[in-house]
Amino acid sequence: MTLPNVIPIFPLDGVILVPGARLALHVFEPRYRELVEDALEGSGLFAMVMPLAGHSTQSEPEPPIHPVGGLGRIGNHRRNDDGTLDLVLEGIARLRLISELPKKKAYREVMAEVLHETQYGRLDEREATEQLFDRLQGLSDKEKAVVKQLPFARLLDVLLMRLPCSAQEKQCIFSIPEVDLRYGQILSLFDRLEGRGQRLQFRPGDPRLN
Repeated sequence: MTLPNVIPIFPLDGVILVPGARLALHVFEPRYRELVEDALEGSGLFAMVMPLAGHSTQSEPEPPIHPVGGLGRIGNHRRNDDGTLDLVLEGIARLRLISELPKKKAYREVMAEVLHETQYGRLDEREATEQLFDRLQGLSDKEKAVVKQLPFARLLDVLLMRLPCSAQEKQCIFSIPEVDLRYGQILSLFDRLEGRGQRLQFRPGDPRLN
C-alpha cells in the first residue's frame, strides 16, 4: 500500500492496534479532535502508538514512543454535540516510524513505512496452528473451525492480544515482522503460563475470535 508522506500519531497507554482489529475510540482532547477531523478530510488514516516503558500519556504531554505502531483507517464515526467524537479505527498494517516531524499542528506527525510481514526461516503453518490449539482450552468445534479460517499471522495477533501479559511485552512481540519468530515468542509465553499452572482459555463467543 502507498502511504501519505505524513502520518498523524495518537499515543495511548496500553493500546496496540493489530491488523484486522477494530478499536473503538472516544476522542475528547482538542488536539486529537483536530487530528481526527484532519484525517477525515484527508486519507482517513492515523496510527496508534504506545509510549515506551516508564512513560505515560497520563503524566507527559509528549512521551517517547515505540518505533512500531498500528496504522488504522477511520470507519464508522460520529460527531457529538459537545464537540467530542466517537469512532471505530480499523487496523490495516504494522507501521515502522522513521522520524518525527517538527510540530506544525497540535498533534504529532511522523514519516513512516509499512512494516511488511516476512519469515526468518521455514514454518509449517498448519502444524503450528495445531500446536497452538493444543495449548488452548474452551474452544468448541465450531469456534475452532472459525479460527482455522484466519490467516496464520492474524491468528497470532488474536492470541497475542488475549494473553495475560503486560502491554509492553505484547508491544515487543507485536513489533516483530517475522511471523515465525513472533510465533516462537508466543509459544514461549504459553510455556510460562503452563509453568505457573495456567492455560489460556477462550470463552464461547469470545469477541476476540471475530
